[in-house]
Amino acid sequence: ASCGSKQKYTDMQTKFENCSKDRKALQSKSLNLENANKELTADNAKMNKKIERLENDTLTMGRQYSELNRDYQNLKKSFNDLSESYKKLDATNKKESAIILKNIQDLQLNLENKEKELAQKEARFRDLSDSLQMMSDSLTQKSIDLERQQKRLAELQSILDKKDEDVKALKGKIKQALQGFEGSGLTVYEKNGK
Repeated sequence: ASCGSKQKYTDMQTKFENCSKDRKALQSKSLNLENANKELTADNAKMNKKIERLENDTLTMGRQYSELNRDYQNLKKSFNDLSESYKKLDATNKKESAIILKNIQDLQLNLENKEKELAQKEARFRDLSDSLQMMSDSLTQKSIDLERQQKRLAELQSILDKKDEDVKALKGKIKQALQGFEGSGLTVYEKNGK
């Protein structure tokens, strides 16, 4: 009978050691996942700040684009009005015609400059919009990854809790089995909770 109990004790001790190893491995995995989760959360916050800055830049560029477009349209109208005025002038009024011609040339130069500036603003606006879209896509992917990590962390925590319960139950059985030997000339005492 003593041999069977010793075998039972050895089996329980082996199970206890295996459960302890599993528990440590799961704790390590849980810690790694928590660290990864913190990094993803920090990355997520950085991406949100970048997106907010890009959105603000995009709004500013949009306003500037609208203002430039309005200026361009006003200049274009002035240019067209002056062109029409110039065409209607009498050929004999050369001095006035020269002034109007100079104004038209100045306006035409301004118009060309505004067109160039408007084209540059449009290109910058497109670049900002593309960057914003890329950041948004990246943030969406990071959010998905974060959600997966949190789900995996919860699963590992559940497994770890189950292992803790198994270890406690196994300790209780070992303690009970050892205390069963006390009456048969064997002294069993507890030291440091073991």
